[in-house]
Amino acid sequence: MRTRRLYWEDPYLKEFKSKVVSVEQGGDRLLIVLEDTAFYPESGGQACDRGFLRGRGFSAQVSYVREEGETIVHEAENWNGSLKVGDEVDGVLDWDRRYRLMKMHTAAHLLSAVVRKFKGNDVKVVSAHKDYDLSRIDFNVKISSEELPQMEREANRLISGGAEVKVFFMSRDEAREYVARYGEDLKMLPVDVNVVRVVEISGLHAVACGGTHVRNLRELGRVKLIKRQSKGKGITRILYTIE
Repeated sequence: MRTRRLYWEDPYLKEFKSKVVSVEQGGDRLLIVLEDTAFYPESGGQACDRGFLRGRGFSAQVSYVREEGETIVHEAENWNGSLKVGDEVDGVLDWDRRYRLMKMHTAAHLLSAVVRKFKGNDVKVVSAHKDYDLSRIDFNVKISSEELPQMEREANRLISGGAEVKVFFMSRDEAREYVARYGEDLKMLPVDVNVVRVVEISGLHAVACGGTHVRNLRELGRVKLIKRQSKGKGITRILYTIE
């Protein structure tokens, strides 16, 4: 089953209504599938959303959200009442968490652009994880501690410029050409994906991405580069947060 992803349509959606497609108990959790959801599942290096589901005579805390193919599964704890297929529920996101994760993810894209500005357009992101308090991004290039303050200043200069963040879909061939302008490629994208979701920071960066993002860089406030770590084989990890 393909869950409709409301967060793609509006990442600022805080509450929504949906119907239950399936529900089963797995240990101390309820595993709930809805027709559509605004809850973001842990994927693409972005931590999942949390929040609540409430129905007639039912309430539960959503503590983890994951993907099973194209289906999004909500793992719920501390529930009261009962839930069955066809019931309508209200979903309420922990908005503080979601909005901060949006900013962390957009900051990761911004840092990709900044590092390439300093180190060359052939630099690639090896891996990344965007979480609430602290995030990380790994690059296939050596970055010294002395370079971090310069990169931080450049990132915050760009934030103050207020570039728009745009999201759109295009064919795989179109997307390949589009993101290549910014040093990105589609090598990590499954071969069966023919329509690609692209996230672009206007004039700075574009990449295939399924995550949630802010609409304008100014929403980030300030980016703080905490430290760098050498991960071996020419890989440098940058730990960062937003203030």
